[in-house]
Amino acid sequence: PETTEEAFAISLGSPAPRLLGATSGFLAELIPSPESATGPVRLEFPLDFVLMTDDEDQLSRWFLLLNSGYYLTAVGGSGAGDLTAGLGYPRTLIPRDPSGFSDPGTEIIQAIETHRAVVSTGPRLRYRVNCSDYHPEPFFTDTSGDVDLELELETPIWMPITELIIFANGQPAAAVSVDFSSASPLSGYRFSQLFYFNFSPNQDTWFVAVARGTESLAPVYPGHAFVVSNPVWVDVDGLDRDEDGVLFDSPYVHPSYPGP
Repeated sequence: PETTEEAFAISLGSPAPRLLGATSGFLAELIPSPESATGPVRLEFPLDFVLMTDDEDQLSRWFLLLNSGYYLTAVGGSGAGDLTAGLGYPRTLIPRDPSGFSDPGTEIIQAIETHRAVVSTGPRLRYRVNCSDYHPEPFFTDTSGDVDLELELETPIWMPITELIIFANGQPAAAVSVDFSSASPLSGYRFSQLFYFNFSPNQDTWFVAVARGTESLAPVYPGHAFVVSNPVWVDVDGLDRDEDGVLFDSPYVHPSYPGP
C-alpha cells in the first residue's frame, strides 16, 4: 500500500482492482458539511472508500456523498505506521465462508468493492434485507412498499453497546436502546440479540446501521465501542430515473429533487 497523510491506495497488482480512499480528515477538508451544501457534491478525483468511525461529523459527510450518488464503502483503519501505535482502533470486518478464503487478497478487495463490510472496534453486526442471506448484495429492487431489516448484534460484555440507530438516506429513521442485562457468564460473557425493523419508503432509500456505546474502552481504545454497517440501497420502483446505470436513484440527483 502507498500511504500519505491524507489519502492512500490499495493495489494488489494488475489485473486486480485499485481502490482509492480518503481519511476522515481529508473528507472534512474537501467535503462540505450537509448544513452548508447547496446541492449534490461533485468530486474532482476518483474515490471508492472512506475511513470511517461513528463520529457524527464524519457520518454526515459520508451520507452527503451517498446522497450525491457516490457508492462509497466505509472502512476502518488506525493510520498506524508501526505495530506499537494505534492498536485497538476501528477495523474492517468482512464475511467469509466457514472454510476460509481461497484467495484472500482478491476476496477481501471484492468484499470492500461490493460494500459487504462493517467498521468496528470489536462488536459484530450482521444484517439482511427482506429475508435475504446475511450480508447480501447491496442493491435491491422491491416494489412491494415494505422493507424488512434484520440485524444481529454480537459483542463481548466489556464492549457494551447502548443504542442502535438506522439511518435512511442520511436521516435517523429508527432507534432502539440495547438491553445488556442478558449478557452474563452463562452466555459466555457475550451479548447477542436480533433486531427487526420495517420501513415503507416512498422513494429509493439507502439504509445504514450504527450501534454504539458510551463507556470508554481505554486503554485498549481511546473511545467507546461502536460498529457501523455499509449501506444497503433499496430501489422501490424499478426505474433508473437519474440515468446512472443503477436502478437506485440517489436523493440529491433525482430529476425531481428540488434541492437540500
